[in-house]
Amino acid sequence: MEPSDASLLAACRAGRREAWEALVRRHGPRVLAALRGCAPGEAEDLFQEFWARLMEDGARRLAGVDPGRPLAPWLLTVALNLARRRLSAPKTASLDQAPEQAAPAPRKEEASDNLQEALKALDQLTP
Repeated sequence: MEPSDASLLAACRAGRREAWEALVRRHGPRVLAALRGCAPGEAEDLFQEFWARLMEDGARRLAGVDPGRPLAPWLLTVALNLARRRLSAPKTASLDQAPEQAAPAPRKEEASDNLQEALKALDQLTP
């Protein structure tokens, strides 16, 4: 007989690794499916981040979960909130895109002139 979500929850709060593994096996497919629906290109990364965050400080994060209520809706809500935060965050350029978006490098003469100007300005600031 498989343990109930409530008993897994208690074991996870106590830091038992096998309980976390059972929780991921039981609820992981549903969480991953929800993340794929919300953020298809980032679902696997979000899935790993979700479980890592949850396991990192399980006792604190799971403290507010009512063991008498179904666990799946809580897990899905937390995972989808993580996805929503990620999707609404400002995007940064990836390393693959950086060369195309970077300003052209200054010519050697320009760089030398800029350096000389900066050194003169620095000299003026020094007492």
